[in-house]
Amino acid sequence: MIRATLHGLLFCLLLVLPVRAQLSPGKLAKPHQQLEGLTKCTQCHELGKPVDGARCLACHGALNTRIQAGKGFHAGKRVKASNCVVCHSDHHGRDFQLIFWEKGDKAFSHVETGWELEGRHSETKCRDCHRPALMAPETAKRKDLNPARSYLGLSGDCRACHRDEHQGQLGTNCASCHDARDWNQPRFDHNKARFALTGAHERVACAACHKTDLPRAKASGTVVEKPAAGPAVRYKPLAYTRCTDCHRDPHEGQLGTDCASCHNTASFVSDGKAFDHSRTRYPLTGAHQDLTCAQCHKGPEPGRRKPRFQDCAPCHEDPHAGQFSRTEPRRACSSCHDTRRFKPSGFGLTQHQESKAPLQGAHQAVACGDCHKAAQPAEPLRFRMAGLGFSGQACAECHADVHGGQAKPWLGDAGCLACHDLQDWPVQGFDHGRTEFALQGRHAQAGCAACHKADTPPVVPLKGLERQCAGCHEDPHRGQFQAAPGSRVDCALCHTPAGWKESIFSHDKTRFPLDGRHKNVACAACHLREQDGQGSFVRYKPLGIRCEDCHGTATED
Repeated sequence: MIRATLHGLLFCLLLVLPVRAQLSPGKLAKPHQQLEGLTKCTQCHELGKPVDGARCLACHGALNTRIQAGKGFHAGKRVKASNCVVCHSDHHGRDFQLIFWEKGDKAFSHVETGWELEGRHSETKCRDCHRPALMAPETAKRKDLNPARSYLGLSGDCRACHRDEHQGQLGTNCASCHDARDWNQPRFDHNKARFALTGAHERVACAACHKTDLPRAKASGTVVEKPAAGPAVRYKPLAYTRCTDCHRDPHEGQLGTDCASCHNTASFVSDGKAFDHSRTRYPLTGAHQDLTCAQCHKGPEPGRRKPRFQDCAPCHEDPHAGQFSRTEPRRACSSCHDTRRFKPSGFGLTQHQESKAPLQGAHQAVACGDCHKAAQPAEPLRFRMAGLGFSGQACAECHADVHGGQAKPWLGDAGCLACHDLQDWPVQGFDHGRTEFALQGRHAQAGCAACHKADTPPVVPLKGLERQCAGCHEDPHRGQFQAAPGSRVDCALCHTPAGWKESIFSHDKTRFPLDGRHKNVACAACHLREQDGQGSFVRYKPLGIRCEDCHGTATED
């Protein structure tokens, strides 16, 4: 609009200035300087009228061709309805720019040209594309435009600006796989190719099949990218009719050429199970059915491709280190195990009862591994028990003495069975009267572990335990009855093992014997519960023994 105003002002000046001034309103810009001179004015102007756009297009034929074809920015309704001088006025000097960008070229809406900039194209500078090297040759050769300044002549074909990385292997429709957002993220649908991808093939990287080994043709023309170096990716032709076109035959022809009879593209390993092993001399049963082929058919040595199967040893190590091969009769693996699972063993309680060490009592519920242990971490489990004391007579052969030898005075010939039995570990019926501390009252109801605590496991002490009350029980009286600080209190003066609350305390032995009404007063009425940093306790002493200490003093007015 600024240029239209300038043009109007210039036209008015032409009416009032002398004739000479009217003939020279100002120098033309460099692109029009060949039109300078009195004899050339009418090539652009009709006397007394503004510049006629038709005369502009008479010179700018390439642009006129685009407009007549209804293509490009100048063919749009908004531009077509305006006069050329609205955006391209002249006579402002040699260095005046004839192209007017209303908000600058960066703000130009490229969609008005009929070709919207998307993705990476929207980040590109104008002259990165609009340059002579990328112009159509027929446009660049025209005499009515300057290739260095023109914005015409570009093609919407990708190959006009970008090199064909595929060298014609995939046709000319680049947009069928790529878009302007990210060239390296194609959306090619392999299902439309002659070899549709299924199963595991869908997860294979493109480069795994399409190798970079195609000799690259010499680059022709000028494109945006730098000339590519090295070979290109080969897309076709590729051999694909047979599996061995891409995959090595791991069976080396032993099983024929029809791979699909055992495998498919879902998974080479799992689909190997499609092979019917019952057709062989070794049908698979139990856990063997869950094995992969390669776990038994190992290579490359021929002896492992068709392994021996007459017994377990060719495939499985002997976890028992030959302990059963030395027995008479020699035990076969199948006497304890089958193909369903290795553990648990088929050697059960019935068989164990027929062995040299029949299980008794709770031993029947003990897990095999609790007795059959390895002598060292790296050694196998021990099953040949000769000399290991598994006959059941000596508990100490298997069990540690948790009493550290302290129980010997009470065991006698029965050993551990003097206190324990084979059915259950807890002590049953031990006579504590045989010790120096017979159990009476509530003590007789306490469990052994209540007093015989494993302070340093696994040792459970039987001797040297505290016999005084204070050794096991806390003093709830906060030391009120101690004769001296730190001394022990004889709890038996007030309490018996029959129960803590059944006190035998006599108030007559104190400095305040109870008489009269005091005998009927509840203990808690005088001995109140107090609170200290350790919690609550009952105050027994010191307490005042004067009347006013409890009853106060009454005064009369």
